[in-house]
Amino acid sequence: MLASVIQFLNSRLAGLLAVGTIVVLGVALMATVVTASRTETQLRAQIAQLSHDNRQAATAWRARLTACETGALAGGKLTPADLSVEARAQRLAQTAPAGFDACARMESADRAVVETLR
Repeated sequence: MLASVIQFLNSRLAGLLAVGTIVVLGVALMATVVTASRTETQLRAQIAQLSHDNRQAATAWRARLTACETGALAGGKLTPADLSVEARAQRLAQTAPAGFDACARMESADRAVVETLR
């Protein structure tokens, strides 16, 4: 039994099968590399487009915020000191926008559930 296996491994047919397998695996590897390269190029292009769109949206929102603040300053509703980060946070905490309390309650409930699971 062992002698016949060794004889087959030493035959020309085994060598041809091994070379054929290597060629097939090499072609499969090249196809995979080409496909991965194309996919990477497409994904990089999508990331660049999304980053560009994000920058444009951020610029538009900054312009809207500036227009809002400028209008409030001109109308006498705000002073330049009211535009600081601390003043904004304080005003936000005092006025509690819609959904702010609901979010706080949900976070509290989440913490309670996590504590019971521990």
